[in-house]
Amino acid sequence: MLLPTMLFADGIRTERRAEIRELVKKVLRFYSDRYGLAPPDFSIHIGVDTDPGIGAYTQGDAIYVGWRFVDSDTLGTALAHEYFHILAQHLQRLPAGGADSSPAWLIEGTATYAGDVDEETNKIRTWDQIRSSWIWESAALPVSLSSMESWREFHQWGFVSYHLAALATEWLVNYAGDNSYIEYWRLLADAEWPSAFEAAFGLSADEFYRVFTRDHERELASTFDWMLGTVIGPDGDPIGDAELWAHPAGGGRSRFGRTGMDGSFGLAVPGGSYTIGVYRRPAGAWEVVGWYGADGFTTARNRATAITLDGANVTGIEIRLPAALADLPSIP
Repeated sequence: MLLPTMLFADGIRTERRAEIRELVKKVLRFYSDRYGLAPPDFSIHIGVDTDPGIGAYTQGDAIYVGWRFVDSDTLGTALAHEYFHILAQHLQRLPAGGADSSPAWLIEGTATYAGDVDEETNKIRTWDQIRSSWIWESAALPVSLSSMESWREFHQWGFVSYHLAALATEWLVNYAGDNSYIEYWRLLADAEWPSAFEAAFGLSADEFYRVFTRDHERELASTFDWMLGTVIGPDGDPIGDAELWAHPAGGGRSRFGRTGMDGSFGLAVPGGSYTIGVYRRPAGAWEVVGWYGADGFTTARNRATAITLDGANVTGIEIRLPAALADLPSIP
């Protein structure tokens, strides 16, 4: 199988270069064997500088892999994800640098789904493990899938958006067949995205949003209890984009959430007792500024209010910040 042009930055070990070539071969073979897709002309640049939080990305006919991914155990999954973007561009005959009219969630959801199918094929994780991760992460989203058609709305919620989008793609594949999400990109070459969507999946986008939202909400309701509330400032105005973590009292996996522009939040947890921390990330690193307490807010962790959930939601939680989020001092 003909490999793409691969450009390695100085400093990458010879042994690792050989390992990466083998990873690329596996990715190309996966798409060829499962979907009959031959590789188009493209290149991979290994070891580039990227913005914080970005491990790899696709631009035109090239995949760029950041330094933090070069030695990562998840590099193969990232390559499978980014290569899907290359294939999607090729299938719809999109010129290099051309704008895809598809919803942002569909562009990233199909790539995330494909990358994780590749991961299961290579026995890195089971499908149950992959789906559990999608469910856990997507439960942190306070918005519906239909609100994430634009890139601005999709990226607003960070990495958790990708997990909801992957669940949506899985739903479509289960409904319309394994090749349906590949066929969508072929049809897009000669149709607007709503028409290509309906032809590929057998229902309109509006119908899909309705039934997927119903099914997803049922799955979340059967899996989690919810802590629901608002974050407000000293004047009572809502605080949007406040970042919250629900920490289990006995240790274990914490739940991330973020307030909407109306200050509302929902933290989905699998029962138990939790405290809620208020955070911000001014330069990529988490900074805690306080916790939900008896009076709505405290800077002393030992005075944080423990919220216990046992098969029922807890509503009406009001976190009242004493100053604007940016003005609060961080707590060591």
